[in-house]
Amino acid sequence: MAAGMKQRRGGRRLALVGIRLWLVVLFVIGVTGCRDLAQAEPDRRAALRALLSAEEVRVTPETLSDLGSGVPQLLMEVAQNAEEDPLLRSRALSLLRHYPDEPRVAAFLEGMVNQKGLNPVLLRSALHSHGTVSRGKAVPALAPYLSSEDPLIREAAGRALAATRDQGAMAMVKQAADREGDPSVKRTLQRLAEQPPRDTKQPTLKRDALLPSDRSR
Repeated sequence: MAAGMKQRRGGRRLALVGIRLWLVVLFVIGVTGCRDLAQAEPDRRAALRALLSAEEVRVTPETLSDLGSGVPQLLMEVAQNAEEDPLLRSRALSLLRHYPDEPRVAAFLEGMVNQKGLNPVLLRSALHSHGTVSRGKAVPALAPYLSSEDPLIREAAGRALAATRDQGAMAMVKQAADREGDPSVKRTLQRLAEQPPRDTKQPTLKRDALLPSDRSR
């Protein structure tokens, strides 16, 4: 058990080292004004994997923006790779919620939500990101999951519908709470249904996020 904890701590340290190395790469790119990022792509992938693997690192929109353009595509590649660790795939799906201005991200998430037999861990992340990214447009794809046999999926669907900020979706969450049989899920759905409207303005990433050297112009 102690050996396992040491391995996990060692993995987190390596992940943080990878992140720091990528920040050095970004600094060099900013200083040299390099416009051809082909040679930096392997480093970008490595840095993103380090972020996905670092359990103690909170990834913000600013963190992703610092990695430059192309990150949404890399996240989608990880998320749909069946040979990847499901937890990394789940986190990649979760981070896609920061890209509401990317039509390809919205389409990708809808495809994941509609995919039959998707791992429940992945489905829960896909549901929430789809609700956050597509808002009211996601409701038809999300609503059926309120009737899932899996209580965790029902709860995830409620959270996703609440994330849409859609009045009709909130009514669905309230109805689902009224009929929910699982006490824990029922409490969560009731709390979601009672939430007042929140400020829809939140930090997000625009299409083709700029590198630091671009933003300084």
